[in-house]
Amino acid sequence: MSIYLLRKMLIIACVASVGLPATTFGVAVLSLDPATGTFAVGGTFSVSVLLDTGGADVNLIESSISFPPDKLEVVSPSGGKSVVSIWTDTPKFDNSKGIISFQGGTPNPGVNVRRGLVTSITFAVKAPGTAALSFSPASRVFLNDGFGTDILGAIRRGTYNLVSGFPGGPVVISPTHPDGASWYESRAATLRWQTEEGAKGYSYILNDSPLGAPDDVSESLAPGVDYSGLTDGVYYFHVKSLKGGAWGGVTDFRLQIDATPPEEFLVQITPSRRTSERQPLIYFETKDAISGVQRYEIAIVGVGEIPTADAYLTARSPYIPPEQLPLGRYRVFVKAFDKAGNIREASQELEIVKPTFEIVPGVGIRFGSSQISFRAFFVGLGVFLVLLGQYVVSRIRAWRRRVHGEDDSAPPTPPQSPPPILPVSPTVDTGTGFPFRT
Repeated sequence: MSIYLLRKMLIIACVASVGLPATTFGVAVLSLDPATGTFAVGGTFSVSVLLDTGGADVNLIESSISFPPDKLEVVSPSGGKSVVSIWTDTPKFDNSKGIISFQGGTPNPGVNVRRGLVTSITFAVKAPGTAALSFSPASRVFLNDGFGTDILGAIRRGTYNLVSGFPGGPVVISPTHPDGASWYESRAATLRWQTEEGAKGYSYILNDSPLGAPDDVSESLAPGVDYSGLTDGVYYFHVKSLKGGAWGGVTDFRLQIDATPPEEFLVQITPSRRTSERQPLIYFETKDAISGVQRYEIAIVGVGEIPTADAYLTARSPYIPPEQLPLGRYRVFVKAFDKAGNIREASQELEIVKPTFEIVPGVGIRFGSSQISFRAFFVGLGVFLVLLGQYVVSRIRAWRRRVHGEDDSAPPTPPQSPPPILPVSPTVDTGTGFPFRT
């Protein structure tokens, strides 16, 4: 079943389902858990979106959450074990705008909860400071009353303190992957942490869980570890120190690895690869499943030439050359870069030819290699139109004769003369009762 149909079913259920009658407006609450906390730059933390229906049955929830994109980045939103049974708009995010949005619900009879989990969101900490997570004022929670009544009465924001180092845990740095919010193409990672006075050992682990923790067994006293042969993906390094017979706090450090270039793609030219258009449209597009496509660069050089680094320009599809290209053969090179710096390149030949028909301002009209003045062209055009008109008229006359049954090949029939008028003789009455004509 398509998302469109699911969305339509839930909206219909919201306004047409038969549930409990509306009793109290503004009883539902959307909140975040935890609502406060201190987290380290380079680490991650998770926030749960909770729903309190206030004792009422609800069947649809829609909301969006804003966050500061310069300080936080969404790693992954997840419905998990959510009170939402059908997502009409699965949790999605835009790290450039700092927005997370979702819509979903439960068919009749809906759901009635005090601390129901709607979705969980894992954030990566990019920079120190204060970060606020706020629900959109347009958020809505619909009562399962057959009328789609919005009963959202309160939305509670979260505020978090982001620090450069996590208190209680070793400060971790990585010379190979220094920024936990950035992608790197290296599959070998080096992690170092500051030694702590009195530390008797360090326990650490590298896994794919943002909330993982090392065990209580010391790996070594060395202030660092190296990993190699890592596959593409997101990793979390967790480390803690043993001091005074007790294990201290855990520091979490995030690694993002993408050593695979974007997918292969084609360069397409409109109207065609061989064209008289001096500024043709150049189309290109690809995808990158791990880190995503960051930008494209394009270079147009003569056939057989190798473009230099300076020849490439940042471009978006469709690309139009800023200046008209001279006649000749070219090769168009397009590079696609992902966020880790991997490159996929594609190329296409382009030939600019003379147009079959071209107007030369102030001179005349050019047909291929021939040229004619405007005056001669319009004189010839006038003669042509006259001849064309005569031809059309003759064809119309011929058609009319055929319609009326006339034969063009038969000689014309001469006109018929009227019959002669004979003179009438006068009559004489003879007295016999019969007239006599003289």
